[in-house]
Amino acid sequence: YRIGKFLAPLFFITGNDSIIIVNSELEKKIYENAFLTINNIFILGYPRNDQLFVKEPQHTKNIKPKVLYAPTFRNNSKWKQLVSDNEFWKMLDNCASNNNIILDVKIHNSDLSSINTSSLNLKSINFLSRSELTSDINSILPQHDDLISDYSGVIFDFLILKRPIILFDPDLKEYLEERGIYASSLRLHNFNSANNVEQLCKLIEISIKNPEKLADLSTKYLEEYHHFKDGKNSERI
Repeated sequence: YRIGKFLAPLFFITGNDSIIIVNSELEKKIYENAFLTINNIFILGYPRNDQLFVKEPQHTKNIKPKVLYAPTFRNNSKWKQLVSDNEFWKMLDNCASNNNIILDVKIHNSDLSSINTSSLNLKSINFLSRSELTSDINSILPQHDDLISDYSGVIFDFLILKRPIILFDPDLKEYLEERGIYASSLRLHNFNSANNVEQLCKLIEISIKNPEKLADLSTKYLEEYHHFKDGKNSERI
């Protein structure tokens, strides 16, 4: 994942010292490579993730399985063309209906404004409201059975829930050219990834019919990206 995304919540300035809080040894090495002069990097865990260590899973209360689609912001032409294409959303809605799920979409405001949601007549897709879009995404993660994302750091937070994660990256080449991504996170493309809607629908079907098959990878990466799994990150800081 990109280093810049995480600077604000993890950078602490105390006098002449800079302190960075990270989740794991792997992440510590990433920051050390990016900031060669910073030695004060501590593996304490992100406070924002404490709310994900829920004792009673909220998603089990869903009448239908709920899947969250949370793509990261980007500005390349291939993505803009896709996200503004009504046929894309209709195909995705048809996929959601066929699998009897509710697909919540948390998309960037600039992308949402390019979609005429009222004219689409979608049955199973729910575009989250603007107030929900500005809230802390971690507050809604426990409500969802699965996550669909791409290059967003929300992937690493959702690992904590040990639920299926699907990567949908139809513009991977363009994104790498436009923004770039940290090389080690490309390992996640051994994950459950799709680069077109047909592949995505197949993975959604698997995640609903056989969630353990996809969730096993989440458990594997959880150990790599989260040293602490006790919900006490705030206390350590």
